[in-house]
Amino acid sequence: MTPIPSLRLEPRKVAVAIAGFCAFLNLYSPQALLPALAREFGVGAAEISTIMTASALAIALTAPFTGAIADVLGRKRVITAAMLAVVVPMAGAALARDVGELIAWRFAQGLLLPPIFAVTVAYIGDEWPPAQVAGVRVARFACYFAFAGVLLVLAFIDLDTRLLPDVITLPAIPILYLAAFSTHTAGWLERLIGAAAGYLVFRLIADFYYHVLKREGLGLGDGKLLAIVGAVLGWKALPFVVFVASFVGPLVSVPAALLSRRRSATDQPLRRLQIAFGPFLAAAAVLYLFVAPWLEAWLEGG
Repeated sequence: MTPIPSLRLEPRKVAVAIAGFCAFLNLYSPQALLPALAREFGVGAAEISTIMTASALAIALTAPFTGAIADVLGRKRVITAAMLAVVVPMAGAALARDVGELIAWRFAQGLLLPPIFAVTVAYIGDEWPPAQVAGVRVARFACYFAFAGVLLVLAFIDLDTRLLPDVITLPAIPILYLAAFSTHTAGWLERLIGAAAGYLVFRLIADFYYHVLKREGLGLGDGKLLAIVGAVLGWKALPFVVFVASFVGPLVSVPAALLSRRRSATDQPLRRLQIAFGPFLAAAAVLYLFVAPWLEAWLEGG
């Protein structure tokens, strides 16, 4: 009979698990409180959602530098100092008197999170045998983590309000463009072209639609979201993202719109219904992160 291994918890494994869990809990736990916070501060869904985006953008700002700082000061020391320092913005957020203060404190929290979770990833690589650790590039992980976080927030805002607020999209474009230098997956010029092309494509389509039909069709917020995608992934990702979003979007949105119209017993023409396109762009961009290596290999092989 094979002996049952004894259950023994190593202190370092417990410490790493707590550090990672608390860092992500700190970042994402307010998501469930957004409706209550909106009522408390008397603001709309788009404005209160900024508290989530502020942290994600702050992570993108500090993540590329945490590895170098940890190499100089020591990883254990940086992780411990950051975990102690993050208590200050946590307390500030709890005592915030208005939404502006809350956003500022959440931004400060985001600045301190990469020294916890990103440096912990590097610490795991140092302390555990290579066979037990998957290769992870800390800066790339942090950049894509912030990128996906911003897309997630924008997707939910678009679903709720049919708007993609400039207060989130405009700062995200340059911040994530700079953060993406750490990914080494697309050159600076490729990403610069991607950011410009992402916006201009939607701008041209929206202007053409308006001049032909004399009413607005695509929103420019979608173009700014696609500019974020291009700024991080480069222009080569845009055809895939737009194609997948355009294919999946109608398949999901049209039946949902028909069902909603039937339930509300309205006679509004289907062409007049507003459909949130942002969530499909966001989902396609995240999907591209996973399929890009396979897609590039397939195109080169074909």
